Amino acid sequence: VFTGTEYIINVNDKMYKSSNLGMDWTELTNYPGGMVNRLKYENGNLIGIRNNDAIISIDKGNNWNVVTPGDNDDSMMDLTIASNGDFFAAILFFADGMPPTVRQELHKSTNGGANWTRIQNYANDAVSGCLLETDPNNNLYFFRTDAAINHRIFKSTDGGASFNNSGYNLNKTVSKLSFEYGSLYAATGQGLYASKDNGT
Repeated sequence: VFTGTEYIINVNDKMYKSSNLGMDWTELTNYPGGMVNRLKYENGNLIGIRNNDAIISIDKGNNWNVVTPGDNDDSMMDLTIASNGDFFAAILFFADGMPPTVRQELHKSTNGGANWTRIQNYANDAVSGCLLETDPNNNLYFFRTDAAINHRIFKSTDGGASFNNSGYNLNKTVSKLSFEYGSLYAATGQGLYASKDNGT
C-alpha cells in the first residue's frame, strides 16, 4: 500500500516499508505480528483488516492500535475512517444455534474505536465480502451482497443512519472501493468502473 511517501507491505507475519520505490525495505519492528487480510491507507491511517478485528497506525506503521467492533466469533470484513474521525466497520455476525445466526452488520465508533454501536443490521443477508469507503465530505459508501446475490453499492449522507441505493447497477462483485481525485472507483473482475458524481 502507498502512503504518499512510502510503500508498506505485509510479508511473513511482518510489516516492511520502503521510501525508495522498493529498492530497500526496513522492518517496522513495533508491528505486533501476523498477516492481515487487507491493508489500506486512508485519511492518514494505515489499516490492516484481520479475521476478527483491525489494527490501525496513525504514524505509518511505527505504532499500532487494535480495534474490535464485534465479538470473537464475528468476522471482520472491512473498516473505514472518515475525515471527521468516525470509524465504520462491516462485520459478519455469528451466534451458535440450530441453525446458527449469521448476518451482516454495520458498526460505528465516534471515539477512535474504543466503543462501538451497531447502526445497521441486515438479518436476512449472510454473505461476506462487504466493503466500505468514505469521501472528503464524510459520505459513506457500502458495497454488500444480499441473500439473493444482488451486488449493490449504497450511499449514506448522514453518518450511516440511513442508506440509499447508488447508481451502481452493474451487479458485479466489487473487490475494492476507493474514492480518489473526486471520483468513486469500483474494481471488479470484469474491469474498473468510476462514478464522477459521488456514487449517484
